[in-house]
Amino acid sequence: MKQLRAIIRKEFIQIIRDIPGLIILFLMPLILIFAVTGTQDNAFKKLYDNKADILFVNNDNEYLGKSIEDGLNKSGYFHVIKQIGNTALDTTMAQREIVAGNYQVGIVVQKDATQRAKAKAIRRIQKSFANDTTPTSADLETLQTDNVSIYFDPTTRDSYKNAVTSSLQRLVQSVEIKIILNTFFEALPAQLNTQLQPPIKNYLLGQLKVMEQVFTDELKKRMGNNLPSDFKIDAQPREVKFDLTEDLRKGIKFNDNLENDNLILIAQRNAQSENAVIKPTLVQNNVPAFALFAMFFIVIPLAGSMLTERNEGTYNRIRTLPVTYFTILWGKIVVYAAICLLQLALMILAGMYFLPLIYGMTPLELGSNHLALILAALASAFAAIGFGLLVGTFASTQSQAGIFGSFMVLILAILGGIFLPVYMMPKPLQLVSIISPLRWGIDSFLDIFVREAGLKVIALNLIRLTLFFVVAFMCAILTFVRRK
Repeated sequence: MKQLRAIIRKEFIQIIRDIPGLIILFLMPLILIFAVTGTQDNAFKKLYDNKADILFVNNDNEYLGKSIEDGLNKSGYFHVIKQIGNTALDTTMAQREIVAGNYQVGIVVQKDATQRAKAKAIRRIQKSFANDTTPTSADLETLQTDNVSIYFDPTTRDSYKNAVTSSLQRLVQSVEIKIILNTFFEALPAQLNTQLQPPIKNYLLGQLKVMEQVFTDELKKRMGNNLPSDFKIDAQPREVKFDLTEDLRKGIKFNDNLENDNLILIAQRNAQSENAVIKPTLVQNNVPAFALFAMFFIVIPLAGSMLTERNEGTYNRIRTLPVTYFTILWGKIVVYAAICLLQLALMILAGMYFLPLIYGMTPLELGSNHLALILAALASAFAAIGFGLLVGTFASTQSQAGIFGSFMVLILAILGGIFLPVYMMPKPLQLVSIISPLRWGIDSFLDIFVREAGLKVIALNLIRLTLFFVVAFMCAILTFVRRK
């Protein structure tokens, strides 16, 4: 035990004297997490907050034009431009700006577009009630005139054209439905009045004739011979005038708030367990990622330490004492495991306090499964140490260990999903990424931080990390024995 403590003390003194190594281990990951997280946060804000400029000319100045303008503004995706400088846009000016490449898209609502849409709606309603209201050729030509025009820069991508066109189509469809409904409810009383008048009139006239006959018969019965034999009510056709329009209009009302009364509500939610209260954030993704990245960079000081001892004879002098190679390696493992855990602690503190303070982000939440977090940290630290032992054992020079170790850490980090999420990689790379120890560690931390996972969920990744360390440790010992 004294031998192990002496080895640990020797490793600790050696590591604190290595200032460049300490900078790599502690300062570099902190700079990375601040720089990358801040950049990503700013990029995502620009991506989601950025609005596309769209020229808008409203020659209608009625319901259709105003509704399209309101819809574009409320969508959150477009910045509606109605004037350039102090000059109000017209169709010619909008086309000129788009042709010059200053803007990619412009929307022009034609003059009297709302009135033409209402006229078209009235035609549809009339055809529903009568068969002789087919519009003339002149009417058809007027009704077929474009109501809204979209002008695109010829260099605009088809995907962007389709996105803008589909958005405008949805707006126009909603406006069209309301115009049809509004016009229908406005025209319905008059149409019903027109349709109901003839049968009601005929019925009333028929009832009038019946009343005249009944009245004549009653007079004959009561007056008897006193009634002149040639008595006859000479009923003339009467004009029965009545108008049900106002009565029907009172009973039929259009609800102007129909467009705000959605029948089907859509909500965006994150798929989480019932008891999960943690919301996934950029901080929760980056902290474990760069913590693992920092841990595996101990390959440089660890491999350098092993090569220095081997090349300068330090190891041979230690071996003159009754110390086994197993004890020497475990002394290194204990010191570097403490460094790895300290790195993780610093990254967690940065995520909990410094990133929210500097960037105003949501603080890192560790979840409630603290035992799983501790085991994941230990397994990841030992896997990083195992990688360092492998490089230190097989490398011949410090330059070789530094270049190869850094290069391999970078490759494993890319495959592990530190810089780009695994699900965004091509399928072949997704399959290859499963060999990266960094992915095993990152997946474990993300399961704990974001999904509130327990030991059962991360058990497979913990086993993989532990086996990686055991295999690396055994390879280091066997290589030493063979060299001896």
